[in-house]
Amino acid sequence: MIRLDGISKSYNITRGQKRASIDVLRQINLLLKDGESLGIIGANGCGKSTLLRIIAGITVPTSGRMDIQGDVLTFLDTDSCFQDELSGTDNLVFYSTMLGWSREEMNSKLASVIRF
Repeated sequence: MIRLDGISKSYNITRGQKRASIDVLRQINLLLKDGESLGIIGANGCGKSTLLRIIAGITVPTSGRMDIQGDVLTFLDTDSCFQDELSGTDNLVFYSTMLGWSREEMNSKLASVIRF
């Protein structure tokens, strides 16, 4: 389960002598229940990756609350996440071990991950 309540993210930037704050995400609310899937689509620069990084715990939101029950594993950047020498299935097995899943857990979830 993933619950986001009022998640916002801003970055402070400096150009020359000027400082500014840029809002990347504003007041995002989301409830994704166990077993549900969600696709996030949008134009370049609209905050998709920032939102996923927040959910994965890679980036901290500027404000809002987040409650995540279960494991989150992301494939945000294929250059750094997928191992070229491994097949798609082997990559899934590799990253499930990084989550600490037992072989039984991995085998029970692998088919549904592949279907997704």
